[in-house]
Amino acid sequence: MDVTQLLLNAQSADFHLRYEAEQSLKQLEENNFPTFAASLAAELANQNKPPPVRQLAGLVLKNKFDARSTIRREELAKRWAAVEDNESRNKVKALLLQTLASEVQEARHTAAQVIAALALIELPLGLWNELVESLLGYVVNQNSSDELRESSIMTLGYMCETAAQNGEMDILSQRSSQILTAVVRGIEEPEEKSNIRFAAISALVNAIDFAKANFESETERTYIMNTVCKVASVSDERIRMVAFECFVKIAEYYYSHLDAYMNILFQLTVNAITNDVESVALQAIEFWTTISEEEIYRNQEAEELNKKSSSMNYIVQALPYLCPVLLRCLLLQEEEQDEDSWNRATASGTCLTLVAQASKDAVVPFVIQFVQEHIGNDSDWRSREAATLAFGCILEPDGPSPQGLEPLVTEAVPILLNLLTRDSNVIVRDTSAWTLGRVCSLSKEATKRYLQPLTEAAFNALERDEPRVASNAAWIFLNIAESFEEDHDKLNNELDIYVEKIMSSLFHAAAREDASEHHLQVSSYEAFASLVHSVSISCQSLIFQSIPLLLSRLEATFQMEANNTEARNEQAETQGLICASLQAIIQRLRHDVAEYSDRMMQAFLFVLSSGSSSSEHEDALLAIGSLADALGEDFNKYMSHFAPFLSVSLRNWDQVDLCKVAVGVVSDICRSLELGILPYADDIVMYLLGALSSPELDRTVKPPIITCFGDIALAISGKFERYFSHVMPILQQAAQASLAVHVTEDDFDTQDWVLELRESILQTCTSIIQGLKTDNRQDLIISGRHSEWILQFCERVIQDKLCCTEKLIAAVVGVVGDIASALESLRPTLKQLPWIQQMIDQCSKSPDKDIQNVAVWAKGIVY
Repeated sequence: MDVTQLLLNAQSADFHLRYEAEQSLKQLEENNFPTFAASLAAELANQNKPPPVRQLAGLVLKNKFDARSTIRREELAKRWAAVEDNESRNKVKALLLQTLASEVQEARHTAAQVIAALALIELPLGLWNELVESLLGYVVNQNSSDELRESSIMTLGYMCETAAQNGEMDILSQRSSQILTAVVRGIEEPEEKSNIRFAAISALVNAIDFAKANFESETERTYIMNTVCKVASVSDERIRMVAFECFVKIAEYYYSHLDAYMNILFQLTVNAITNDVESVALQAIEFWTTISEEEIYRNQEAEELNKKSSSMNYIVQALPYLCPVLLRCLLLQEEEQDEDSWNRATASGTCLTLVAQASKDAVVPFVIQFVQEHIGNDSDWRSREAATLAFGCILEPDGPSPQGLEPLVTEAVPILLNLLTRDSNVIVRDTSAWTLGRVCSLSKEATKRYLQPLTEAAFNALERDEPRVASNAAWIFLNIAESFEEDHDKLNNELDIYVEKIMSSLFHAAAREDASEHHLQVSSYEAFASLVHSVSISCQSLIFQSIPLLLSRLEATFQMEANNTEARNEQAETQGLICASLQAIIQRLRHDVAEYSDRMMQAFLFVLSSGSSSSEHEDALLAIGSLADALGEDFNKYMSHFAPFLSVSLRNWDQVDLCKVAVGVVSDICRSLELGILPYADDIVMYLLGALSSPELDRTVKPPIITCFGDIALAISGKFERYFSHVMPILQQAAQASLAVHVTEDDFDTQDWVLELRESILQTCTSIIQGLKTDNRQDLIISGRHSEWILQFCERVIQDKLCCTEKLIAAVVGVVGDIASALESLRPTLKQLPWIQQMIDQCSKSPDKDIQNVAVWAKGIVY
């Protein structure tokens, strides 16, 4: 078959032509993958083929070596590794390297991506070891064509990027210094070699992860920094932009080594922000955003650990010069600017927010001076909007002290209210509403002092203003409600007289014809949910009265004609928001919603049966879980109807969030029904065990599934014996896996996951022991020798200082206490284990009373 024509047909707008081509390509791939790969590589290398076809062939080939999914990527790697046809294997690699010299940019750039993907498969297997040496040779050989040198540098950069993204940095670590040297030399090429220089500075961004040893050396570090600084001012805009992108990444990875270079970095970034084109200026602003984030993190870490901060306080030092630059950028708004705009003004606003968190009170004088100079400029909307935004940016919970801001907030609210209600410019009204929302979030005192004018202004905006302003008005109500959340258990509070009108306004706004614009519907329903949790006891009747309206709106969505993607998405969003609103009501009113529970359950099940996406399914499931929690045993009457939908969601492993929610709902139902869950337990346990044994299951779902086994055990007590022999080996495997995970100090995601997994294992062990003990079946723990591995796991857990918290130690102590309580014969053994006494003593000294109580309880039982 003609591969060229197949590739073209596979992109055809004609469905039948496209389908036939896709099936033919699939058949070629399945019949003889090595030959198929070689034919694609040949298509990419063929100078006589049209550039789009060559590029398409390369991208198809790349997708046979690489994928976003880790599981799929591993499958592709195994397939290529299993290829025994060395002739085809070598042909593919030779053709790819040949294409790097192509005069057609699309072809050689695509070849670079394919080589990087293939290298990630071959290098760990000890294959294609000559690749890096070959690429370095092409780069340094002055006789190589400019095209070959450019694409070789690009390939090295892609290899670094791909290795870092996939956690395979070891495969290049031994050659990283040589790669960096070649890349830096590429940056130093003469100015007329702009493509090589651009490829090199881009490669350096991707190789920064590998430069740790180089940045530890002052000589090498200075050489790299000086090289990047030189090209930050060249005439080629592309190179300048990537040079500043490189500064951003260096700030992220090597903040501690920046001190000697901050003066020149300040000059370069401020000049770029002030005078350069937008693309370069945005990267320069991002540099200071990154510095702010790093200093915020270091300050927070020091505060948590009660130690001196490692922050160099660059933001505080730069404030007198940096802050005016950022504030001037706020005046550069676009005429049609909205929340999706990203330009100098919006980027500076984001940066200023983080600067406020990093510098605390020090930023206030600069911002207030700017606000005072611009807020009253009646002839220039940009001045009024910039001043309003600047003030909103410093209203950060983790920024300047609320006490210091309080007088300023008190003085500003009337001005902001005037701008919201009377300004002729929609952007000014929008930003004023947003800033007032920040005021309500930060200052309960100001919220309560100006409650009447705040609510009136927000009412008007919700009723009559444009969606962008109305959306922020709803956010004002959300933050007003949260200001009263602590008073929700009082018979009355100051919010009472406004509640009915707030609800009416929010429901009206959510039903506006333009409610889909600027997230107005989302903001309105979210504000209502916040209000539900915050109203006083005397207003709960108003919340109850809203149930029929919400149910009618939810039922109306079932009749909507969703004939296209946009309509289906709108339908799904509305259903999800109303389910979430009803969930809030259920959580607040508890069993009082029983009058409407049949109608609610019918509507929730309809959403589950007809929804087009997982998002509204998640909201429906969450609402059902809350209903089960509220009704208790009375929920049992719905289980036969609900169980099939729950089973589908539990088996939907590729929908990670949906599967997590479904597992959580099982836990809710177990707590509500207790033994009533037994008729459905066989299927539920089977699905949960199947999920844990699947290599396709996202790792974040595993801890909640393990915890769910514990909830089932507590619910059915000794009846859990029928599942015991299946669940305990799974728990043991999970325990071993959690101890085998390689965790580094800077891999916080993996640390958090390991902690969550270990906590879930310990919690489930506790629940199973307690459940079995209820019916005197705790002997299963000894007969299966499970106490041995549980105690070994506990000891290993407390020895891992990187992934061990006070909460985890308390969980260990809890498990030990439960073993001692359930199995008296093991108490002498437990007394002789010194680590148990150490952990109990440590927990007894905790400032957390709950942890202290666990220690006292366990000590009393063990000793």
